Amino acid sequence: MDETKHCPNCGKLLKADVKFCPYCGQAQPEMAGATDNDQANYENQSNNEQQTYRPDNENGDIRSEYSSPNMITSFKDFFGNMFHISGRMSRASYWWSYLDIVLIMIILTIFIILVGSSAENISQYAGIFVLLFLIVIPIAEITATCRRFHDINYSAGFWWLSFIPWVGGIAIFIFMLFSSVDEGNRFGEPDVSYLKKLN
Repeated sequence: MDETKHCPNCGKLLKADVKFCPYCGQAQPEMAGATDNDQANYENQSNNEQQTYRPDNENGDIRSEYSSPNMITSFKDFFGNMFHISGRMSRASYWWSYLDIVLIMIILTIFIILVGSSAENISQYAGIFVLLFLIVIPIAEITATCRRFHDINYSAGFWWLSFIPWVGGIAIFIFMLFSSVDEGNRFGEPDVSYLKKLN
């Protein structure tokens, strides 16, 4: 059986004799005198580090703080980072939050149709609520799209494509479907705890 070890940088399983990780390029420590016990201790230490990993880095970049995006955590991330363009937003988090907004808009529309026709006072307050919602959503959507561009290692300036009729919206949609860049880029490190679960 070939001896193996884990890369201390990306956590991938490697042959024991490699000098550099073929996945991330990290120089590998010598494991020549290591026993199976040492390797087991190292693996346990790596697992503990994965569980306590904090995605915020020393530069203060904003990233999703959740290791597995879902409707609730993505919604919190969407509105929690509403005024932050820096950082990254994963593809899953972006699309979960987009689904949240669509569902909220459907519920609000049904509410206004049902209540608006029966009670004039309630419809007045509902109109104010909807107006506030329609002011907040574009701000949050623009910043989320900028963070999503950062996650695929593109400048947020590509958001300006959305002003090109027809073609711009399609281009933005296609960009939002791109996979996240697994390694760090100029906009910050990805949420490695989530990426390690995928591999």
